[in-house]
Amino acid sequence: MMKYEEFKDAILKVLQEIYGEEGVTVEENLLKNNGKRYDGLQIRTQERASIATVIHLEDIYDEY
Repeated sequence: MMKYEEFKDAILKVLQEIYGEEGVTVEENLLKNNGKRYDGLQIRTQERASIATVIHLEDIYDEY
């Protein structure tokens, strides 16, 4: 089983391969409206630059 940091890097690499130059994938530590912080990956495509999909990494890692 991968450690959390290895898992984050692997997910980021796969997403960058999928989206290539069409999308921007950014790793961020985000603040939710309940005051909790979480690691997330933001995916923005050039078509929808004002809308981003955010993947909550801790939730996915827990399922892994």
